[in-house]
Amino acid sequence: MPFVFLQEFHVHITATYQLSPAEARRGLNRVKRRQRMNTAVFAGVFALMSALDFAQHNIPLGVFFGSVCALYGIMVLLSTRISVRKNASRLCGVHTVTLKDEFLAAETDMSRSETKWAALLKSEETPEFFLLYGTKYSAAILPRRAFTAEQNAEFGAFLAKQTFRR
Repeated sequence: MPFVFLQEFHVHITATYQLSPAEARRGLNRVKRRQRMNTAVFAGVFALMSALDFAQHNIPLGVFFGSVCALYGIMVLLSTRISVRKNASRLCGVHTVTLKDEFLAAETDMSRSETKWAALLKSEETPEFFLLYGTKYSAAILPRRAFTAEQNAEFGAFLAKQTFRR
C-alpha cells in the first residue's frame, strides 16, 4: 500500500487595505444579517398583532403595534449606516493584516491585535470579502481586493481546513 501524505496548508500573507464607507456598509450588512433577520421577525409579529387589532376594531392597540413595527423597520434600515458613520475612522482607516498559521494579526494607526484561529467562531467567504467571526454578530471584514488571486485561493483553502469553535 503506498503512503499517502496529507497536504498541510501553511499561510503567511500580509496585506494593507482601506475600506470605503460603501464597502464597510456592505460588509456590516452581511455580518449583521442574522441580527436583522431577528429584528424583522420581531417587527413581523408586531405587524400581525396590529392587523389583528384593526380587524377586531381595537384601533388604539392597532395603531400602537403598527407604530412599533414601523419604528423597528426604520431602525433596521438606519442601524448599519449609523454604525458606519459612527465608526468610520476605525472601519475605514488603513488596515494591515498578517495571516499566519497560528493567528491573524491586524493593525491600524489606533490599535494592534492578534487572534488565534481557534478563537474565531467561523469564517465566511463572499465574492467581495473574507468575514472572520469572533461572535455571532461581529466579524473582521477583509476585502478580497486587498489580496492577489493566488493569495485569495491560498487563504480560502487555509480557512477551509480550519477548525473554529462552535
